[in-house]
Amino acid sequence: MKKLFWIPVLLFVLSCEKDADPGLPVDSVIEVEIAEISVDGEEVMILSGKTRKEYSCSNYIINHSTAYGEEAFSITFEEVVPDPEGRCFTALGPARAQIILGALENGVYELSLNSGPFTNRGTLEVSDTEIILNFPQQNGIEVLTPVVLR
Repeated sequence: MKKLFWIPVLLFVLSCEKDADPGLPVDSVIEVEIAEISVDGEEVMILSGKTRKEYSCSNYIINHSTAYGEEAFSITFEEVVPDPEGRCFTALGPARAQIILGALENGVYELSLNSGPFTNRGTLEVSDTEIILNFPQQNGIEVLTPVVLR
C-alpha cells in the first residue's frame, strides 16, 4: 500500500518538470531600425529588429547570432523564443531583437541580415551627420528608417 502512495506523488513531481520550449521559426518580415545611444559617455550603435507577425506574449525574443569583422557584420536571425525567465506579458506583440554593434567610427560597413528563408546584403554608412542603412533589395526585412540624423 505504501508503494501505491508514491506512484501519484512521483507522477505529480515529474509532471511539474517543464522541458525547454522549442523555438519557433522566423516566418515573418523583420522590421529593422538603427539607433545610436550613449553608454558611459560613448556613442554606441544598436540595430533593432521586430517581427511584423504578432505573438501571444508581447515579450518574445528573436534569438540571433552576430559575426563581427573588421568593417563588416553578419547577423543571423535564428528563432523566436519566449522570455528566458518564463514570463509572458499577455498582450499581442512582435518578437524583438536588439543587436549592439558597438562604437563605430565614420565609414562604410558591410552588413548582412540573414535567416532561414532570406539573405540580405547592404551597407551601414556612418558620418558626422547621419547614419544610413542601405539595402537596395529587401528580402524578408523592411528598413523602417533608412536615414537617422546624428
